Amino acid sequence: MPDSLQDLESRRAHLVKEFARLGDLRSGSVSDTWGRCGKPNCHCHQPGQPLHGPNARLTYKAHGKTVTESLPTRAAEKKARREIAEFRHFEQIIREFIEVNASICCARPLAEAPSASQEKNDGGSLRNGRQRIRASTPTDFSRSPSSRPSGPGSGRNGHSLHRPSNRCGRRHRTAAI
Repeated sequence: MPDSLQDLESRRAHLVKEFARLGDLRSGSVSDTWGRCGKPNCHCHQPGQPLHGPNARLTYKAHGKTVTESLPTRAAEKKARREIAEFRHFEQIIREFIEVNASICCARPLAEAPSASQEKNDGGSLRNGRQRIRASTPTDFSRSPSSRPSGPGSGRNGHSLHRPSNRCGRRHRTAAI
């Protein structure tokens, strides 16, 4: 049996409280590295001798670039691991929050029928001081007309290879334009 709307809203409120309790967090990962130093007479350059390490490194993305930092102490490594674990918890809360909200949207009953004054508004007239504009056909401005896909399944001929379902489990039908 699906959850009631009240149960779903209660779950959402619980997730908001859990979100507020999050501590310091950061994305990334901690890994150990081994390597040779720059001293040619060091043991690490001798055959069969162990390399220097393990040396903890924190790797994360910043502004689209991968950044790697050394973690000089065991305490710094523990702190970074704790912050990364908190980030993973944050991601889980966000996933659950999105799922619960989608379920709430599906479970919430439809609003009442529009009033007579709203029915008369065809979308082209002024409503709340702003004019509403409707597009007559979907347009893909990101590509030139010659590079846009055409043919079966592309949507250009009004047919689709699959019929996606929405989050509430109802099926959509695509119509030729």
